[in-house]
Amino acid sequence: MGANGENHCEFVSLCRGLYAGVSLTINKRYADAVAGAVPTKGIVEQIEKVTQKAKKGKKSHTGFNVFDPEATRLFQAVLHGDFTINGISNKELRKKLFPDSMADKKVRNKVTRMLAKLRAHGLIRKAPRSFKYYVTPKGRSTMSGIIYLKEKEYANFILNRAAA
Repeated sequence: MGANGENHCEFVSLCRGLYAGVSLTINKRYADAVAGAVPTKGIVEQIEKVTQKAKKGKKSHTGFNVFDPEATRLFQAVLHGDFTINGISNKELRKKLFPDSMADKKVRNKVTRMLAKLRAHGLIRKAPRSFKYYVTPKGRSTMSGIIYLKEKEYANFILNRAAA
């Protein structure tokens, strides 16, 4: 409220304090997520790299089968808006993918392998000193491109082919 009892809005800079840096980081991460949601021209090369075998250290990880429904569900879960700001953990990903079997040790180990595979392909990165993972810009464009191509373009291709 102003002095005259009128409402007025103005932007105030956050130039000091702990929360200024945190909020700037969060705003940048969110803006990058929104900007990277549209597939670009180089998406085919990125998808080809994700389907190939990746090696991280001494471990070798197979490529993703982009037509596998499980891979699509994994990409959609990782790209979910809830995890853009705070990141995603094994427990949260299990809750998204396997809500019925949260306590099962096999499911927990499976999600650990999924996270390792995403990380080996450079689609996610681990946050330092925590159990959280963040989607990289490459990961956001690649996974959203795979989802877009599978749901939109491939579906249209199949429908057109069936009609012919």
